[in-house]
Amino acid sequence: MKYIKKKFNYIFGNFNSIHMEKWSKYFENDENYINISYEPIKNKKNIVNLNRNKNNLLISSFFILIFLFKKFLKSKPKKIVIHYLNEVSLIILFLKYFFNYKIIIIPWGSDLNIDHGKKIRFLKKIICKKCDLIITDGYHIKNKLINTYKIDENKIKIFNFPINFDLLDTLKNDLKINKKQIIFSNRSLDDIYSIDVLIHAFKRFSKINHNYKLVIVGDGELKNELMLLVNKLNLSDRVIFTGKLDFTKMINKLLDAEIFISTSTTDAGLSSSIAEAIYLKKKIIVANNSDNNVWIKNYDNGLIFKTNDIESLCDKINYLSKNNLSLQGKTYLNFVHNFSYNLIMPKIKDTIDNL
Repeated sequence: MKYIKKKFNYIFGNFNSIHMEKWSKYFENDENYINISYEPIKNKKNIVNLNRNKNNLLISSFFILIFLFKKFLKSKPKKIVIHYLNEVSLIILFLKYFFNYKIIIIPWGSDLNIDHGKKIRFLKKIICKKCDLIITDGYHIKNKLINTYKIDENKIKIFNFPINFDLLDTLKNDLKINKKQIIFSNRSLDDIYSIDVLIHAFKRFSKINHNYKLVIVGDGELKNELMLLVNKLNLSDRVIFTGKLDFTKMINKLLDAEIFISTSTTDAGLSSSIAEAIYLKKKIIVANNSDNNVWIKNYDNGLIFKTNDIESLCDKINYLSKNNLSLQGKTYLNFVHNFSYNLIMPKIKDTIDNL
């Protein structure tokens, strides 16, 4: 009998991100899946590091091409799942002609919502057209793929980003919650998340209410710039930068807080950080973009402010410091049903496995 070499499914993404860590965890006990990280990651089993060099993409891409070619010769790929589109996606698309695998892409909001120029947009359009399946959690992303990228609607599947409610319940039950007058943010300290808008709005709010503190969890390219802004606005004693925290510590900080704020200017669907705050029934304020208005109902489970509008955000903070949300049961149950990790991840895995 002729021996048929086993084929594997590969997952590509930045496994340093909580986003990837939570999504890929569902596949970790399936030996048919191999994880490959764009960025170096330590002390993680079953993850191969690409060691991508963003400062020298041309040379980096050449070595990645050679590395993946050898890797695919050794462990034949059947399907490849790509989180976040970059030059590695083009390499994977090129190698498809040698190894004849199927490509599933899961574009982030920044992939399609931010204009990186005509050349980048053209390359992303090629990847979207040549892949076999696109999974997204954003209705506006689906519309853009169809109307701007001219992608066949049948090639697009929508699954909301799944949240492990059981884990959140465990963390909540294990912690003695002592809710304080804290405003909480855990979006990255990068340009698209507009943390500077949050800081300026907090400064205005502080003139009205002196009792609140702002806790900013996360890291990013603008960290030093944002810390200088806090010093300039004389907020050093009231704004706390924690840096990047592991998931448990981050959720514990969220549980202690009264108000959760997301100033992100773009997402795919509803971000996991917002969804976690909704599930924990925090007072929520989010920017009006992406699919936020699909899931956030004003004065019910949160408030929406005009994206990048400092005054609008300040007004919403002031309102929630004095009032509670109504938290209608129907809205909450609909959210839980649509974002349950236990309901969504089996569907995603079946969709990939059966492609």
